[in-house]
Amino acid sequence: MIRTFVAIPLKNNAIISRQQTLLQKLLPGSRIKWVEPHNFHLTLKFIGDTEESSVNTINNTLEEIASGYPPFVLEYDRTGYFGSQHQPRVIWFGFRAHPLLSEIQQEIETVLVQYGIRPDDKEYKPHLTIGRVKKIAEREAFSDFFRNQDMNIGEKLAVDAFQLIRSTLHSSGPVYTIIKEFKLKKV
Repeated sequence: MIRTFVAIPLKNNAIISRQQTLLQKLLPGSRIKWVEPHNFHLTLKFIGDTEESSVNTINNTLEEIASGYPPFVLEYDRTGYFGSQHQPRVIWFGFRAHPLLSEIQQEIETVLVQYGIRPDDKEYKPHLTIGRVKKIAEREAFSDFFRNQDMNIGEKLAVDAFQLIRSTLHSSGPVYTIIKEFKLKKV
C-alpha cells in the first residue's frame, strides 16, 4: 500500500511564501509546523492508502479526465484557518472558486468511487495548507492578521496540470513523490 493524493502543484510560490513569512514574523512564540514551500500543493482529492496494483488504472483514469479540460487561471483569495480563533488547527491559503476547478475536482471525486475510494463528506473548498498549529502564543496578533488582511491580492495562478502524488510520512515531515503528471489538454 502507498499513500496517495491528487493535487495541483504550487512549487515555491512567491505570494504564498510571503504570507507564510509574514505570519512567522507575527507569531514568533507560537508552535506551528510550517509547510516547506517545495511541498505547496492544492489538493483535489486525498485518496489515502492505495494498492500499488491500482496505480496504473488510476493514472489512466486521471489522464482521461485531464484531457477533457483546458488550462485555466485561479485567483488568490485570502489566508484563513480551520478551527476556532482560540484553537486554530490549520492555517491555509485560499483561492477564489472557479468553475473548471470545481468540475475537475468533482469528476475526480466521482470517478474514483469505482475504485473503492470513498467520496469526501465535506464541500470542496480550494485551499492549501501553509501551517499546522500546535499552539498560538500571540492570540491578538493572530486575530488581527486575519481580521485586517488585504483581500485584493490581485495575483493569479496558471493551472495547466495536476499530479498523482505519493506521500511518505517521516518524523521530519512528509516527502512527496510525483507518480505522474497529467496535462490539461482540451483546446
